[in-house]
Amino acid sequence: MVRNLARRGDCIHSPIGTYYFNRPDAITHVLQTHADCFVKQHTPYDQMMGALGPGVLTLDGKDWDLSRHRLQSHFTANTIEQSLSRAIPCLMAHLTSQTNEPFDLKPVLHNMVTEAMLHILCDFTSPGLTHSAIEAISLSNLEISRFAPWHRPINKRKKLQKALKTLNKEILENIDKFSSKGLLGPIIEGYQQQQIPTENFLGEMKNFLIAGAETTTSTLAWVIYSITAQPEIWAKISDEIRNNPNPRTWCSPQSPYTQMCIQEAMRLYPSIWTILRRSIKKSTFANITIAKDNFIILSPFTLHRHPAFWTNPEQFDPEHFTPNQKQQRPKGVYIPFGIGKRICIGKQLAMAIMKCILFEWISRYDLSQPDIQHPGMSPLVTLQPKRPIMIRAKALN
Repeated sequence: MVRNLARRGDCIHSPIGTYYFNRPDAITHVLQTHADCFVKQHTPYDQMMGALGPGVLTLDGKDWDLSRHRLQSHFTANTIEQSLSRAIPCLMAHLTSQTNEPFDLKPVLHNMVTEAMLHILCDFTSPGLTHSAIEAISLSNLEISRFAPWHRPINKRKKLQKALKTLNKEILENIDKFSSKGLLGPIIEGYQQQQIPTENFLGEMKNFLIAGAETTTSTLAWVIYSITAQPEIWAKISDEIRNNPNPRTWCSPQSPYTQMCIQEAMRLYPSIWTILRRSIKKSTFANITIAKDNFIILSPFTLHRHPAFWTNPEQFDPEHFTPNQKQQRPKGVYIPFGIGKRICIGKQLAMAIMKCILFEWISRYDLSQPDIQHPGMSPLVTLQPKRPIMIRAKALN
């Protein structure tokens, strides 16, 4: 759909009250400079609230401000580094379990990232909790994307509701084992001290799992597919990782080529491929007036492939993210984590986890694809590979 809209132009206004924008000034207007004029409520995001409950991803207004303020100071480089270091043993267990036989990349990454994310968020996980989280996240990703009016309401979808109920049960049964050392420490403490209602606590947990584990998993799948599909790129990234003298500071700007590969994957395959808003006030930019109660569609997917801002926009090329290239692009052209006050709170965490997994894996294994074939794209809530990405991991001597 968004590809078809992009072919028609960068600013499309439908008489039924819908705008599609594919230009950076519109992005900064809607998401940054006039963000208070636009909300998520009464858009397909209501499906997300119905499934996940209240949290930093689904809330608006003062409730969102409170949720974000409660956690913001905890998402520092130091806390992320400490939390991630505690998750590395579980990552290693997954990485070393692969054999020389080709395997489907996505399920391996999903297990690895979800378990690591639970360690990072709560300083605790268990097989039951990890399994329940994966099941609920996967079904939420599928069902929330079905927002057409002829589908049943989200609370009537029995399989999803059963998975969410099981996850809620697992979380509450293990709450005494959760630690304030995790990134969700303020939420955990608040609930344990009966200062945060159960609905809000569970909502934040599920918000962070789908916003953290699911987006990180899909992005890593695209990164690994892309770097193993081009031998010259694989040679560069493996050389950088295997010759890095001080690799384990994941929030630092070390390993620049590895970071460029991640950024390029997020350009071509942004996890959050479409951003939706509804206008609650009239606003104007560049001689365009957006009236109240209009529906706004913004698409990182089409913006990241706009030929006016990217050379060879359909090609995976990490050189798009050299310092010189980044400096030449206008603000609002590259938004894999959003922009403005609602920029993803887990931006630094996601980059750190991806760099950590790539380093730990590539420093020990040669990764390759037995049959290089683009898997296609499945636009759910997050942008997923449509078909399996088969990978072979050969241990280095």
